[in-house]
Amino acid sequence: SGVEAEDTPAERFAKVERLRALGLSPREVRLAGELLGHAYPVASQERAGRPRGIEIAIALRKAVAALAVERAVVVVLEDLHWMDDASLQVLPIFLRGLARPRVFTLLTRRPGAQGPHLPGIAMRVSPLGADACGRLFAAALGARSVEPELAQQVARQCGGTPATVAALARELSGQLAQSDGALVREAGVVR
Repeated sequence: SGVEAEDTPAERFAKVERLRALGLSPREVRLAGELLGHAYPVASQERAGRPRGIEIAIALRKAVAALAVERAVVVVLEDLHWMDDASLQVLPIFLRGLARPRVFTLLTRRPGAQGPHLPGIAMRVSPLGADACGRLFAAALGARSVEPELAQQVARQCGGTPATVAALARELSGQLAQSDGALVREAGVVR
């Protein structure tokens, strides 16, 4: 399994060290460990002539390529609009060479957000309609459905963005009542 926040330092170290099985060198394993916040007892030696970010991107690409030899690999990088400039600059280096039959890469960013030009197919995902917003809103609150008028209000208020629908559901969770499994508005809840 992956490195989890609740892992002890020893567990984190052991998980990072498993990257050696993918053919990563000790230096590449250390770079991956540092990227995940693992502290090593001896300071790493900087390699002259190659920025650390490029070395990390190449090591990660090597690990993904090694995994793809035996199984399909899905790489998902969400919200590129939140990625720092240094990471955006090395992203094409990481992705180069991953366009192979057993690797699927999915990158997401908000419309209009700046980022590097990357090869591949760009798809625009339309906002959710009122019915879908209503179903998501109901599911987030543990209900089977919502009144159609409430679904319309949720869609208008959230612009059809799933994350915003979920956030609104959390915000309003104590202010909506259920009637036979369907969510209904109590006076003045959703404006």
